[in-house]
Amino acid sequence: VANYTSYSDEISANWGLSHTAQLYAAWLPGHGVKVSPYYAFTYNDADPETLSYLGHTAGLTLGWTLPWAPVTVEVGYDFIALDLQSQVTDSSTGGTSELVDRTDLQHRGRARARWRVLPWLEAFATWESLWGESSLVDDYTRHQALGGLTLRWDVGAPSRPTLSMAAAA
Repeated sequence: VANYTSYSDEISANWGLSHTAQLYAAWLPGHGVKVSPYYAFTYNDADPETLSYLGHTAGLTLGWTLPWAPVTVEVGYDFIALDLQSQVTDSSTGGTSELVDRTDLQHRGRARARWRVLPWLEAFATWESLWGESSLVDDYTRHQALGGLTLRWDVGAPSRPTLSMAAAA
């Protein structure tokens, strides 16, 4: 996966092309339960003299599709370890800035519910909490709730192989 990102805030700025390699597994033990562990490695290739970073993400998602209703619920947790650089501006020296190495460890918990209202319409609600520790800034937290609708449609009929049970001659 390649992704272009660009952002800037009081303590850091970043632009570049990030490359991610991801390993994902799914185990379906039955009764609508799905267990999904995953790992991702990300490298952001920014301006070589400024802000590149490496990131490792690992986590687990547990999902359950209710057998009696078109509803799926998921809960998950992951952690993200980042090695990056932040551009820090020192106002006491007239606004000079320097690059400082920074390591962050972030924890993210989440819950999601999806309801298939119609074959082509799905409603969802998501809650996510992120809390982190950094070698450069104070500990931080973020909480967000999202909700919305997803329109779905299938293109073409699914093809299935047919098996013939002809008797051998």
